[in-house]
Amino acid sequence: MRTRITTSISITSRNSISSCSSSSSRINKEGGDDDDDDDDDDDDDDDDDDDDDGGGGGDEIDYEKSVIVPVVIVVVVVKVVVEEVAMVVVVVVVVVVVVVVVVVVVVVVVVVVSMAHSAVCDITSKLTGTLKFRQPNPQSLSGIV
Repeated sequence: MRTRITTSISITSRNSISSCSSSSSRINKEGGDDDDDDDDDDDDDDDDDDDDDGGGGGDEIDYEKSVIVPVVIVVVVVKVVVEEVAMVVVVVVVVVVVVVVVVVVVVVVVVVVSMAHSAVCDITSKLTGTLKFRQPNPQSLSGIV
């Protein structure tokens, strides 16, 4: 006899596991379900093994059921945690890239505006001779009149 273990885990949101259930059924060696309904009548002998070979004790630990269900739960929890960490890393990387792009654009704009201001001041000073407003010298105007 083999035991089929069915594990069902429902995740309602990305951060929480809402329910986890496990069920098992015995199957024949041919692969079909065992139609023995004798075990359902009384719940006291669920731990007793009908296939006891005389090894004593009578209570066997079902290692498949006791190991697989916690492993499945751990795998699902690790998967959810890894997905959340990956999401946080992606968000952080996107935010850092956006901040770097904004800083670079601001620096480029400041440099271009500064260079344009310097160029305008240079052109204006060459056209007017100086940026200072001076009173005209009366001697220099005497030749014009």
